[in-house]
Amino acid sequence: MDTANGRLLQLWILPYGVIKAALAAGDKTRISTENGATVLTFPLSGQLAGVMVKATLDAQNEVAKVETRADNPALGDLLTETEYSDYADHGEILTDVKSPGHIIRKQGAIQC
Repeated sequence: MDTANGRLLQLWILPYGVIKAALAAGDKTRISTENGATVLTFPLSGQLAGVMVKATLDAQNEVAKVETRADNPALGDLLTETEYSDYADHGEILTDVKSPGHIIRKQGAIQC
């Protein structure tokens, strides 16, 4: 994936991007349950067409894990996993908007 598309993908797999992309995918979004957790599976569109997203929600319905797989022969169907945790209101002025305080990203077997 070229640099611009890689950066664009990083934005779409942030928690708020995942929800927006799942809504944008409409009837292509699938909702299921795996090990008691809600899972959203959907394709991205536009410049990122061919990328499948699997997002796992935690008990508070916050995005806990996002897996992406690009349908790109050059990448060899490379899996990227991003885990989000420690959700809190990180702003100077407290609101009800929470964001993850800890993010771990792994591409293939390598932690980024």
